[in-house]
Amino acid sequence: MKLFGSLLFFLLLITACTVGPDYQRPETPASGMAAFYSVPDDMRQVISREEFSRWWQQINDPWLDNAVDHLLADNLQLKEAAARIQQAWAQLGIARGSKLPALSVSSSALRGFQGIDSGISGFGAPGAGAEQPLDGTGAAGTASFQGNENERIYFTQLEAGLSTSWQVDLFGGLERSSTAARLQYMASLANAEALVHSLISELARRRISLAALQQRLDLAQETAENRKLTLNVVERRYRRGVTGTSATDVYLARENLAAVTSRIPDLQSRIRKQLHLLDVLLGRSPGTTSAQKIRLPKLQPPGTVPPGLPAQLIDRRPDLRANEFRLAASVEQVGAAVADLYPDLTLTGAIGLRDDGLSTFFDTANLFGTIVADIMVKLFQGGRLRANIDLQEAEARELAADYAGNVLTALEEVETALSNGRYLGDQLDHLEDRLENTRRAAQQVMEKYSSGLVPLLDVLVAERRRFGAAQEYVLIAQAAWNNRIALYLALGGDWLGKQPELAPVRLPQQTKE
Repeated sequence: MKLFGSLLFFLLLITACTVGPDYQRPETPASGMAAFYSVPDDMRQVISREEFSRWWQQINDPWLDNAVDHLLADNLQLKEAAARIQQAWAQLGIARGSKLPALSVSSSALRGFQGIDSGISGFGAPGAGAEQPLDGTGAAGTASFQGNENERIYFTQLEAGLSTSWQVDLFGGLERSSTAARLQYMASLANAEALVHSLISELARRRISLAALQQRLDLAQETAENRKLTLNVVERRYRRGVTGTSATDVYLARENLAAVTSRIPDLQSRIRKQLHLLDVLLGRSPGTTSAQKIRLPKLQPPGTVPPGLPAQLIDRRPDLRANEFRLAASVEQVGAAVADLYPDLTLTGAIGLRDDGLSTFFDTANLFGTIVADIMVKLFQGGRLRANIDLQEAEARELAADYAGNVLTALEEVETALSNGRYLGDQLDHLEDRLENTRRAAQQVMEKYSSGLVPLLDVLVAERRRFGAAQEYVLIAQAAWNNRIALYLALGGDWLGKQPELAPVRLPQQTKE
C-alpha cells in the first residue's frame, strides 16, 4: 500500500510536465517596417483608439448613424456569428471538462427468491444456483421453479454508491487541448468583430453609393430641364426662319435632350436596388427603406487619418488577430499530439453502502470502496500517433504561412488606401475647377447662340462637357469616400469603442484559466 501511494504521489507531481512546442509570434513583413511608405512625414505617429471611434459620423448623415445601431441588432450574418461564438464557447467547456474528474451516483434495489428443495434460485438471488443459467437451457431468463410457495425464501438487497474517474494529465495533452479550444473561442470573437467592421463599411458604402446615385439623378433631371430650354430656343428660331438654323439643329437638340433623359430610368432603377441591398443588410424586407437625399461632403486630405505603425496592424485588425489565434491553437494541437505518445494514467474509485434492509443500511459495517490506478502504455499503433503529429505540424506551418500572407496583404491595403487617397484628393481639386469652368463656358455659349454669334454645335458641346464634368466629379467623390472607408477598414480601427454585442445572443465573457 505504501508503494502504491508513493507511486501515485509521484505521478501526480509530474502532471505539470507539458510536452510539445510553445507558441511564439512569427516574424512578419510588418516587423521590420518603421512606417508606411505612403503616409506623409508629418503623420508618422502612434495612433490612438479614439481617432477611429464611430468614424462613419464624418459622413454627417443621421440616417446612417441610426442604421448602424439597427445593423448590429438585426443583421442575420451577425446572428450567425453569435451562434458560432456560442459553439466555440461550448467546445471550450467540453475541453475544460475533460481535465476534471467525472463523478456519478448510482443506486439499486433488488428483490429475489430462492427455492429450498430444488436448489434453483430466483433472478439475482445468492446461492449455488445463482451462477447457472436461470432457465435451465443455457440462457439467462426467468427461473424454472419446482415447489410450492412455502419452499421459497425471499430476500432484498439495497445498494447505493458514489463513483469517480479521472484521467490524470501527466504530459499536458488535456491542458493543450483546453488551451487550443480557448484560442479557437477567442478567434471566433475576433472573427465576429471583423464581421462587424466589414458590415459597417458595407453599409456605409451602400449609403454613399445611394447618395451618389441620387446626386447623379438630380444632375440628370436638372440637365434635362436645361436642355428642354435649349430645344425650345432652337425650335423657336427654326420656326422664325432665323439664318443658320435648320431642321438638323432641331434634331440635334432633341437628341441632346434624349441622351440625358434616357439616363433617368436607369438611375432610378439603381437607386431602388441600393435601397433593397440596404434593407437586406439591416435584416428587413426589401422595399422597407425609402430614399433619403443626402449630399456627399467634400473630403479632407487623407493625412487626417494617422495610420500608426505597421506592426500595430497585427493587434488592431481583428481578422489578423483571428488568424493568429488559430495559428496558436494549431501549435497547442501539436503539443496535444505529442503528449498522446506518452502513457495515460486513469484513476477510478468507488464508495458505497450495501445491505438487505433500510433499518441497518447506513451502518459503517455496510460500507465498501475501491481505488484503481490504470496505466496504459501505447506500444504499437501502426504509425497513427506519429502521423497525427506530422499532420498537426503541417497544419501549423500552413496557418503560419497564411498568417504571414494576410499580414502582407494588410500592409498592401493600407499603402494602397493611403496613396489612392492622396491622388483622389488632388483629382477632386482639379475636377472642381473643371466643373466651374464648364458651367461658365456653357452659360456664355448659350448667350452667344441666342444672339446668333455661334452655331448650335458649340452649345451642344458645352452642355455635354458640363454634364460630363459634373458626372465625373460625383463618381470621383464617391471613389474618394469609398477609399476612405477602405483605409479605416485596412487599419482595423476601433469602430465602436467597445466589444460589439451581437443581439439577440449574448456573447459569453472571456474567463482566464
